[in-house]
Amino acid sequence: MHPNLSSSFSTITLDNVLSYAARFHKSYGFVIIVLDHMSEQQSHIAQLTSQLYPLLKKSIRATDTLIRFTSDSWLICLDDCDRFLLLWTQSFLQSQLWRHTTYLTSPLEETLISVERLSLQAHNSRQAIKAIEHEIQKAKSSLRQLKLIRSTVLVSQDASSIKRIELLPMIHEALLDNRLLLAFQPVVEKHSQRTHYYECLARVLDKEGHILSAAQFISCCEKTSLIHLIDQKIQQLAIEELIKNRSLRLAINVSAITASNFEWLALLKTYINARPDLRGRLIIEITETSVFHNIEESIQFMARLRDLGCEVSIDDFGAGYMSLAHLKSDLVQTVKIDSQFTKNLTSASSDNQFTYAIIALAQSLGIKCVAEGVEDAKTQTYLAQQNIDFLQGYHIGKPLPIRGWV
Repeated sequence: MHPNLSSSFSTITLDNVLSYAARFHKSYGFVIIVLDHMSEQQSHIAQLTSQLYPLLKKSIRATDTLIRFTSDSWLICLDDCDRFLLLWTQSFLQSQLWRHTTYLTSPLEETLISVERLSLQAHNSRQAIKAIEHEIQKAKSSLRQLKLIRSTVLVSQDASSIKRIELLPMIHEALLDNRLLLAFQPVVEKHSQRTHYYECLARVLDKEGHILSAAQFISCCEKTSLIHLIDQKIQQLAIEELIKNRSLRLAINVSAITASNFEWLALLKTYINARPDLRGRLIIEITETSVFHNIEESIQFMARLRDLGCEVSIDDFGAGYMSLAHLKSDLVQTVKIDSQFTKNLTSASSDNQFTYAIIALAQSLGIKCVAEGVEDAKTQTYLAQQNIDFLQGYHIGKPLPIRGWV
C-alpha cells in the first residue's frame, strides 16, 4: 500500500464520512481523480496539483469532502448522493479538468486525467482505503495505456504542424461559443441511390464566418486534451439530431485517444439508457490508422458499443493496421475502403485487385462494404457493377452543414 494512502488525515476524514453516513442513514458517492504526465517528472505533477486543487474545491458543494491521497490523486466524497448525481458530477469534473488543462503552459499542457466513479462497500476507513487504492491502480493502468497510444499518435512537429497548433485557442473558444458544427455526408446504396445513413463530420465556424474542416484542426487537437471535448461535443450534436428525427441514422467518428479513456463511452451509455429509441440508429466509426494497440482492449470497446445497440464501422480500411481478429469477432458491421484505393479503380492498377480482395473478405464474414472517395460518375458506375454495398464521396454528395433529410 502506498504510504500516503494510510496518512492520518485521510484515515480520520474517511472515518468521519463513513460514521456520518451510518449515523444519519446517508448515501455517499465517491469520485477518484488520478493525474499523469507525459514527462513523468514529479515536479510537473506537483505544479499541476497546486493549480488544480482550487478548481476541484470550487467544483464541489460545501457539504462534500475533498481528500488528497497522493501527489497525483484525490478522492471526492459526495454527500447525500444518488447514482444520477454521481454520474453528473463525474462528467462535470471531467469536462472542467479537460478544459482547464488544455491550455496550461508547459509542463502542464500534456496532462492525462482519469475521473472514475467508485462503488464503495466499506464500513471502516481501512476497508475503504484498500478499495480506493485498487481503483487508483486501475486508473493508473488505464492512463499508461492511453500514454502509449498518445506517444504513437504524436509525431514530430514541422513548420506546418506548428502553424496548425496556433489554431488551438481559436478552436477552444469556438467550442465554448457553440461554434462547432456538423456537416452531413450521405452514404447511399449502390443501385437505388437511397441514403442509408449520413456521416457526421466536424466543422468549426471562426469569428469571420469561415468554416474550417476537420482536416485543418483535428490532428493538432489530438496532441492535447481538446480532442476529448471535440469528440464529446460531436456525440452530443449527433444524438440531438437523432432525437429530433426517429427515422434518421448517423455515423460519428471517435479517436482512439478518447475511446481509451472510456469517459466518452460512459456518456454515450447515459444517453442511450435515457432514450432507447437511439439503438440501431447510431454508427460508431473507428479509424483503422488509430485503433487500439491492444487487440483485446479494442474488441472489448467494440463489444460495449454493440451492447449499447450501436453499429461498429472500421473507417479508412486498408490504410492502417487493423487485425483480422477484429473482423472475425462478429462485432464489425461495416468496413469503409480508404479513398486512396478507390480513386484509381477505373485505370489499370493494383488497387483493383486489392479492393476486390477487401470486398470478398468482408462478404465472406457477412460484413458490408462502403467505398469512400467516389469523385466522378465513371467511378460510381464502375463500383456499382461490383459487389460493393454502399457509396460515399463528393460525386454522391458533399458534406454540408445542412440537414439533407429535411
